[in-house]
Amino acid sequence: RSVQAVSDTTRLQADLGYDSVAVAELVFFLEDLFEMTITNDDIMAVGTIGDLRACVIRKLANKSAGA
Repeated sequence: RSVQAVSDTTRLQADLGYDSVAVAELVFFLEDLFEMTITNDDIMAVGTIGDLRACVIRKLANKSAGA
């Protein structure tokens, strides 16, 4: 089995095989790690690693701005 590189265009479900449980676990991990809240609407907009990165960066920026 070969290891495939992950990039911003890597899709969570189609390329990495994440199902809804795996996505939920990832969300819980990120929420705990960064002490933030990720909404269902946020997750529905995430399809790729790049989308996820942008979501986390946006949440962290809002958190540091006091929002």
